Amino acid sequence: MVKRKLTLSVDDELLKNARVRLVGKGESVSKAVEDLFRSIGDSWIEDLARQFGVKLRYISSEEVIRRRGKIRTGLNSTKVLREMREDREKRILGH
Repeated sequence: MVKRKLTLSVDDELLKNARVRLVGKGESVSKAVEDLFRSIGDSWIEDLARQFGVKLRYISSEEVIRRRGKIRTGLNSTKVLREMREDREKRILGH
């Protein structure tokens, strides 16, 4: 099984309490999240797609890579992301 990193933002106290309980059970946060995802299953995705009338089609990572070159928006994603970050910084710092 291939593992991927996942970044989550959760309440600090919630995370501390979860870690304490999980350590007591000899488990990790990663295992707890995996167990949660398994308990949810994929049916919610299919339900949501049906609700919005969307046909699901799963594609391989190779197909994603192959299609990347064909998608052209005319945008420079690096520049757009930098501008978004700068705008956010100005809003936060009040400049």
